[in-house]
Amino acid sequence: MKAQTHIVLGGSAAAGLYPVWGFSRSAAFWAASVLIDADHYLDFLRWNRFKDFSLRRMVAWSDIITGMIGRPDLLGFSVFHTAEFLLLVYFSSSWFCAPILFAVLMGLLFHVALDTLFLAWKGDVFLRALSIVEFGVRRKILK
Repeated sequence: MKAQTHIVLGGSAAAGLYPVWGFSRSAAFWAASVLIDADHYLDFLRWNRFKDFSLRRMVAWSDIITGMIGRPDLLGFSVFHTAEFLLLVYFSSSWFCAPILFAVLMGLLFHVALDTLFLAWKGDVFLRALSIVEFGVRRKILK
């Protein structure tokens, strides 16, 4: 799903949460729902061996990858989208009793849910590994 879509949908959801959560938590929700995609930039850097830092070329690369949806040899992995990362944020939120971290967690989950719906609409809900362990197992099988 395009970043612009996440910006608009996350912003709309955050605006709906504003009367209940106030500015800080709804802004944290929105920021998390958008900034989670920073891992795509990290994937691009890893892919090009940290030689190209262009955001424009990263977006073009991401569009090429998105065009490959449906290929059986394609396995997506985005570290901030994994169950382990989400659990880390959840436990941090619980441990520190931090409402802001809970709002961040909800923003991350909102984003992952949108991505999953998008992939289901494209007919390839299992394109992305949702766990580091799952990625390791599926990558080994693909090789």
